[in-house]
Amino acid sequence: MKKYLWMIMVALGVALVVYSILIRESTLYIALIFPVVVISGVYGLIGTALIFFGIISAIATFFSGYQVLFDEPLDTSATSSQKVSSPPAPPSKKGQKKGSRLSAGGILFLGPLPIVFGSDAKVTRVMLILAIILFIIVILGFVLFLGLI
Repeated sequence: MKKYLWMIMVALGVALVVYSILIRESTLYIALIFPVVVISGVYGLIGTALIFFGIISAIATFFSGYQVLFDEPLDTSATSSQKVSSPPAPPSKKGQKKGSRLSAGGILFLGPLPIVFGSDAKVTRVMLILAIILFIIVILGFVLFLGLI
């Protein structure tokens, strides 16, 4: 549960900032291609604090060590004279065929421009389609929010 705490904090913070914008407690502007939120109320302040501390918590979780990835407590009972055990074996690959490999990909949005990457052509194509769909959703959201339609 600890390794997901930062995600909950960031999601709750974003929800509070969006709520503060919807109740007109805060204002959303777009400078060039970057969204800028001017916060003037308590919901926006709490949301911003949750986002900030969520990011700090994410960094702390990332750098806290190997054990966090497996949700195992650190063994502090071992002394320097005792032998250190090896790290746990990676999870079994029950669903994978022999000789198959894991495919991964991602999308990085720099402003409105998506940067798509993947471990093979099929994953990259799927990420490109997803990037186009997300781009259209974001553009429609801004247009509808600004009342241009």
